[in-house]
Amino acid sequence: VLGIGLAEEIVRVFLTTPFEGGRHARRLALIFGGPQRRG
Repeated sequence: VLGIGLAEEIVRVFLTTPFEGGRHARRLALIFGGPQRRG
């Protein structure tokens, strides 16, 4: 159980942290309609 202040801080950090791409970029491209490969 988190206090409201800590929960707000966690959300603030999550929303303001830049996306780094990397290993997640390919997965997000598939989820959001990126190029589809079948093989």
